[in-house]
Amino acid sequence: DATRSGLNDAIWMPNFFLPTMSSVLAQADDSTFFGDIDLGEMFLNFFLDPRLRPYAGVDLTLENNSEGSKRNIKRWERSLMGVRSSPFNCVRIYLLSEDIIK
Repeated sequence: DATRSGLNDAIWMPNFFLPTMSSVLAQADDSTFFGDIDLGEMFLNFFLDPRLRPYAGVDLTLENNSEGSKRNIKRWERSLMGVRSSPFNCVRIYLLSEDIIK
């Protein structure tokens, strides 16, 4: 859970407002179709910013690690749940990809 890592306190994240029901309905008319996209399931499809990768990882070293043994640290390179920039980055890349595919 990345919310407990302290990484959120060290990164800047632009405001990312979600539309309200009123703002969505103001743009709708009788020919409007709606869909639902769950970006939470897509987080692992997007890479974490390269500047954040050295700070996102997990230490898999066993507690009974003997002196002199190497630490087993694995770095995380994909967007992850709990980092405040993940929703913004995923939506940004998703929309860019959608624009390229069109």
